[in-house]
Amino acid sequence: MAFAFLVGLQIYNIFMVPVKSGVATIFTCMAHNPEILMRDFPELYHQILAVYPELSNAIHS
Repeated sequence: MAFAFLVGLQIYNIFMVPVKSGVATIFTCMAHNPEILMRDFPELYHQILAVYPELSNAIHS
């Protein structure tokens, strides 16, 4: 049973690496140049600000 758990955990990690990478890329891009995200992906930008409203103050200051 422990072996099956470890195999399942490894399969989960294989599928989650691209998701984690994409999230890190979006936040890195937003940290370096948020205007590009605002211009090219306005829906995503507004969704991120809805979840993290304090980012608006940090970006525009």
